Amino acid sequence: MQSDAGEEHLRAALKRLCSLGLNKIVRVDPALAAALRVPENSSPSEAHELTRRSLLAHSDRLEADLRVVFLEAGGFRRDSPTTGPARVQAAADQLRTSRRTAYRRLGDAIEQIV
Repeated sequence: MQSDAGEEHLRAALKRLCSLGLNKIVRVDPALAAALRVPENSSPSEAHELTRRSLLAHSDRLEADLRVVFLEAGGFRRDSPTTGPARVQAAADQLRTSRRTAYRRLGDAIEQIV
């Protein structure tokens, strides 16, 4: 089990990932890479792919609506909107809910993944 500080770093890393979008990150956050057991000697492209696969696997354990909002907000689709708020709005549209509710559900998804 991670320490409280480790959980905070992981939570912050996942929030940053959702803010930027998976397809826009240049380097995987060290806290996220460590939690997902991405080897330290991985190239940036390998680390990115391992992170993507691992987060997809973790998202499979989420309830359907949490999975939708996490994957959409995280920018897992190649044609995802370019900004975080637009991706959260896309998730809200898919779930037929408000953007505020989508943000709250994104927080719930991140908590469950942590």
